[in-house]
Amino acid sequence: MKRVAVLGLVAALLAGASVATASRSARPALRIVRGGAGLVVYGSGFYANEAVRVTVVTTSSQARVVRTRPIGTFAARFGDTFVDPCNATSVRAVGRRGDRAVLKIPPRACIPA
Repeated sequence: MKRVAVLGLVAALLAGASVATASRSARPALRIVRGGAGLVVYGSGFYANEAVRVTVVTTSSQARVVRTRPIGTFAARFGDTFVDPCNATSVRAVGRRGDRAVLKIPPRACIPA
């Protein structure tokens, strides 16, 4: 009888763990888009409804705090932030619960002035 109870408890714990991992199956990731709306950083794979601090480092540093949607995605808008392709750029996003993602863009080979 104890064995059945222990097996039932283990099964319940495993089912709870699989539900927790199903809601966060993807690793946090970032992508950057430059266009008519300026610089926008899109994130995915973060916890739902959490605050995320997004930092863009080019020749200067700018940060925004955004909240993720229920599916763990966000869009952080940086307006007219200039990203020089001849300089390295990095984007870092850190969620309040500790999840994080980093995007590093190496500099292009540019002709010196």
